[in-house]
Amino acid sequence: MPEEEPDLFSYRYQRLMTQADILTQRFCVYHRNNPGIYVMFKRFAFEAIQSGLDHYSAAGIIERIRWEVAIQTVDENFKISNDHRALYARLFHLDEPQHSEFFHLRKRRSVECPASGQQYKPNLEEPGEEDVQLNQTLRELLR
Repeated sequence: MPEEEPDLFSYRYQRLMTQADILTQRFCVYHRNNPGIYVMFKRFAFEAIQSGLDHYSAAGIIERIRWEVAIQTVDENFKISNDHRALYARLFHLDEPQHSEFFHLRKRRSVECPASGQQYKPNLEEPGEEDVQLNQTLRELLR
């Protein structure tokens, strides 16, 4: 008996893209084009760890990277999106599992927002099941 063809108009066969998907794609492209940023991110995170801090802010590390680049280079075009902060923290946790509690992670609110940009209610719970796919994507960046 031939297998039934899927109804191409049925949502059962497609997953709608979310804002999280778009942010992850942009991060992956940025990371591949700017590998030195993660090198600095790790260096500054380890400096914070070695100074005795149990936890720190990914935003603080990104601001230090911005400062370092502004002071030590003449690259006026350097930019790093605030959207990348949480993904750098997640990447660090995957890369350095012994420090997986260094950055506090929250559930990604963008997972609940369609890519079309419709409004959503913030949900600031702990990271959720959707992080499994994100972690796989981020692990690929570490190879």
